[in-house]
Amino acid sequence: MTASGGTRFSDVQVHPDEVTTVSDGSHLGHGTTFLQLYLAAVTAGIAQRVLDDAVAYVRGKARPAAHSLADTAARDPFVLQAVGDIAADAAAAGALVLSAADAIDAVVDGELQHDGQALADLAITVARAQVVAERLTLSAAERLFDTGGASATARALNLDRHWRNARTVASHNPLVYKAYAAGDYAVNGTWPPANGYF
Repeated sequence: MTASGGTRFSDVQVHPDEVTTVSDGSHLGHGTTFLQLYLAAVTAGIAQRVLDDAVAYVRGKARPAAHSLADTAARDPFVLQAVGDIAADAAAAGALVLSAADAIDAVVDGELQHDGQALADLAITVARAQVVAERLTLSAAERLFDTGGASATARALNLDRHWRNARTVASHNPLVYKAYAAGDYAVNGTWPPANGYF
């Protein structure tokens, strides 16, 4: 199911309603959009894991700064604000992915017409979800270090893996192109690219 390769089928029956083409003969389909949603879901999962690790770190390992307003990191208002920001980012990323999944379900289940315009709308919906979910996850992964200061960067903790993983997913299909396509669609009605990256 990778968009980077190809598959050739022989002697497979395909019904006309299973193929959607646009005027230039290129193809939009909910299958490739689902793959993009999958990447957004991976990103939202990373955000949730950032939250899990932030909570565990603050409860079990973090020390308050020498000039903290509290005796423990778990009572430090600035540490708690960082955890709250991470929690909000993780919740928003998850909600965006679920909303985009509902949009795919509506097309697949026949609640929306399965035509080129519906598939273009769907691809843009998922692209917008990706842009925001990935930005939120990258932000959450950065905020994780505000829960413990320099000691949170210890190699043994491996907390930086969240940022690296989110950055890898976000780089797979560059966010700038997703945002560009969403903007071009909003302003000019230009359909998104008809390829596996959308």
